[in-house]
Amino acid sequence: MVGEHTKSIGLPVFRGTKAKLNRTIFEVLRAKKHLASYDTYLEIRRIKGHRHYKYQAVDRRMKKLYDEHWILKNGTKRTQPGTDAMLFEPRPEWRYHQQNSLFSFAKMCKKIKQVKSFSASHKY
Repeated sequence: MVGEHTKSIGLPVFRGTKAKLNRTIFEVLRAKKHLASYDTYLEIRRIKGHRHYKYQAVDRRMKKLYDEHWILKNGTKRTQPGTDAMLFEPRPEWRYHQQNSLFSFAKMCKKIKQVKSFSASHKY
């Protein structure tokens, strides 16, 4: 269930003031595979207890999660005004993990640290 607190590894993404929104974004992306930030916002608004979130907060949080390599870009989609919107998807480790599996959380943490260290050491 979205918003339920589990006793798992304390990942930085699930601590702090934005933990509830982060968990909800991951659950929506895991269920729907890939969405634009506005589509994710609409799905979050349908969940009871999360209707108070504004689009700006969801969009900002998704861009931050993308910058920190927690979610991936899966292409673009043409919007009604004619601009392109990024489609986001969860990392493969998130999509297929069991709800309370400590192994997959630890494994995902290691991979993300490797990606961050690689991207920090290699300037493009």
